[in-house]
Amino acid sequence: MNKEYITVIAPSSNLKKENEEDIQKSINECQKLGLKVKISKCAYSSTPSKEEKIEDLETAFKDKATKIIICAKGGAFCKYLIDKINYDIIKENPKIFGGLSDATFLLNAIYAKTGIITFHMSDFKHLYMDKYNLKCFEEMFIKRKTKIIPQNTKWYTLKEGIGNGTLIGGNLTCLTMLSDTDYFPKDKKIILFLEEVQSASSKEGIVKNINKLKEKNLFDKVEGLLISDYTNDENLKFEDILLKELSDYNFPIVKCHDFGHNKINCILPVGAEVTLDGFHSKLIIDEEILK
Repeated sequence: MNKEYITVIAPSSNLKKENEEDIQKSINECQKLGLKVKISKCAYSSTPSKEEKIEDLETAFKDKATKIIICAKGGAFCKYLIDKINYDIIKENPKIFGGLSDATFLLNAIYAKTGIITFHMSDFKHLYMDKYNLKCFEEMFIKRKTKIIPQNTKWYTLKEGIGNGTLIGGNLTCLTMLSDTDYFPKDKKIILFLEEVQSASSKEGIVKNINKLKEKNLFDKVEGLLISDYTNDENLKFEDILLKELSDYNFPIVKCHDFGHNKINCILPVGAEVTLDGFHSKLIIDEEILK
């Protein structure tokens, strides 16, 4: 992948002048890996339209030199894009596409509509901020070490067992909203991964979202659950909420601190066939995900 491009797009919140230093530091780290970086046309626009955001995304996929597309930062806009995107362009021009938070809409919708694996990972603004982010990036996309997700902190099992299925997930609120659309993955066996942040949902909101997914019978398809943190200032633990709400289900549940709304993010391939090992607290990728 030497001397090929990463294109940074802003389908959610756009970049501002105060983000320039962070973006440059991430560019510097990518250059150390032999990668050039492009910033999309409207990424720093102060008043981008929906059409301009979609144009940036589709242009990045059509660009032959671009091999990786990464969302610049999170926000709350991607839900307005998913039904306007030309998914044929993406299917005909497959790329590595990554992001997190609000990008949950795009990661799962692109997989659902094209079958292309996408990547829940650090946004570009935060990529440089932790060596673990960069290690995961290099091992996954440069060295192509894609068998076992590397761990930065100790992963631990909340409920034992082994599950096999298609990995889908991301931010709980975004995923729940996506479940009301035709852009939600339709796999019959799922390994689900979830994270949440207080600014998106209260404890009561989490319970409401889980119950909504129950009503849609999503958890009947779940063969394993990987959870990260509920980022909040009230000392509430995600597992304390979820274990109570999911007590009727027998799939394995593993907890970690290695993805979500913080500066640390592993890379999780949405749409990949995986095994969640609830005896050894690890996630194993069961297929070749980078052609």
